[in-house]
Amino acid sequence: MTLKKINLSILILLITVFIALLLIAIGVKYQEPLNSWNNRVIKGENDNQYNNLYLNNYKPEVKIWHLTEKLGDKVLTTDQYGNEVFLGGLITGALIQENFINVAFNAGIILKLSKNGELLKRVNIYPILENFILKQSNGGVRSVVWLTDNLIFVYYTSQKPTQESFDMRAAIINISNLTVEDDIELGQFNLDEHFALGGGSVYDKPNNRILLAIGVASGPDNVKNSSKAQDNRSLFGKIVSIRLSDEQLKMFIPSILSKGHRNPQGMVIHNDLIFSVEHGPKGGDEINIIKENGNYGWNNFSYGTKYGKSDLAYINYSKKYLEPIFYFTPSIGISDIYQCPHIFEDPGYKGCLLISSMRAGSFYLAKLNKKMSALQSIEELHLGDRIRKIRSSNDSVYLFTDNQSVVKISYSKL
Repeated sequence: MTLKKINLSILILLITVFIALLLIAIGVKYQEPLNSWNNRVIKGENDNQYNNLYLNNYKPEVKIWHLTEKLGDKVLTTDQYGNEVFLGGLITGALIQENFINVAFNAGIILKLSKNGELLKRVNIYPILENFILKQSNGGVRSVVWLTDNLIFVYYTSQKPTQESFDMRAAIINISNLTVEDDIELGQFNLDEHFALGGGSVYDKPNNRILLAIGVASGPDNVKNSSKAQDNRSLFGKIVSIRLSDEQLKMFIPSILSKGHRNPQGMVIHNDLIFSVEHGPKGGDEINIIKENGNYGWNNFSYGTKYGKSDLAYINYSKKYLEPIFYFTPSIGISDIYQCPHIFEDPGYKGCLLISSMRAGSFYLAKLNKKMSALQSIEELHLGDRIRKIRSSNDSVYLFTDNQSVVKISYSKL
């Protein structure tokens, strides 16, 4: 072989090796891992700070409205842990309308916002609530439900100046002219019973009644006071039905719908079923389907453990009590439940429920089976803030946080 042919062969080899290396480099640069498209497009694994809010086939757009400056001065009182809270306190009620967002606060303040988060109206209802008290632990307005644009149902705490005990009361208020249409007492408790007063409520419009979840009003591991949840002579630890007059201005005597509840929070009527979420003791936050005359077991039955003696469990199996359809251990600080927005039409989400949490700083999408008797899946979406209330509209999820913000997540199909 001549030197010329050898050099040509070496040149061809070098060119071949160069082309091969170039193709490998191009392949490494542009080849996506098998799951890259799924991560990037569906799961939202990108530089967006809200990438945890992506859903399968749904893309989020996030807006945040801070409400603190719409309330007034910064500090009004302290919470149950002795920390200073903003004027207004915690968010204890919310309603999404076509053109408005309504927000109710623990301190007895109602805000009406535009769909862009602008303040349209502020109403102070606390001066007209009977012996209203906020400064004690778990005082103030615990739940607000809108009956009409101007009529609201309020569940709140009161205390007479000369007494050591407290009252849980319910009122119907006309917020257009600030008048109390009706006000009733639901029960009395002492200061050491402040721990779990509940507050979930919903307006059952077809039956013209309020369903209200009242906690058992007891401290941690307080067996004596917790036993009120099983006592039919007390409304503590119960979900009660309060029927309204035709004009929705008067409340009839409450009747017990179910009992054995510890600290029930949010409530929603979905597909003609009543769903309630409830704080367990140390662990065991529950999602329940509420049945008439049902007994949900507290203070005998729970999947949580005792605060002072974590090694001592409650009974967690009994044919005598109705079990939750799902429970969280460790607790997520479960706070509210609502229907999913209408845009969620994919089979994995259609007919789902939204669940919010405080401790976990997340909200969840819960999908039930066709019989609406058991949960098939729960998907967590992490926000990072304590979420007190959750609502939805046609294409959006609204989160109401403990830092007095409204987080609007508008979803669109990918």
